[in-house]
Amino acid sequence: MSAVSAATAERGERGERGERGERAERGGRAERGDRSDRAARSERTQDAPPPPLEPDHARLFVNLGRRDGMKADALREALAELGGILPEDIAHVELRSRHALVSVHDDFAEDLIEAVNGETLGRRTVRIEFAEAD
Repeated sequence: MSAVSAATAERGERGERGERGERAERGGRAERGDRSDRAARSERTQDAPPPPLEPDHARLFVNLGRRDGMKADALREALAELGGILPEDIAHVELRSRHALVSVHDDFAEDLIEAVNGETLGRRTVRIEFAEAD
């Protein structure tokens, strides 16, 4: 007798299950409390607007975000390494779910784009470009 048929014989044919134990009662919606103070779902899930740019800085769009397993510091380090600049030269990293907005001094922006665009980070090919104006 095979291992599968032996296991089936022990517990019975499919559909022949024993009685379930008692389940704890789950609270109804009224017991969950008042949620009227919460914002609508569409407002909660939207990313906040990016902070204002520092003078002489450019904002860059990077196609990597939280869904790619990125953390802000890790992205800063990786971009700096790929671009040949110091992590401190990246003024701000705003990590969003599907992308990031990165602020760098104007002097580094073009070179960073040229050095990093098309490189591979993890399983993704990095796309970096000037971000659209707000």
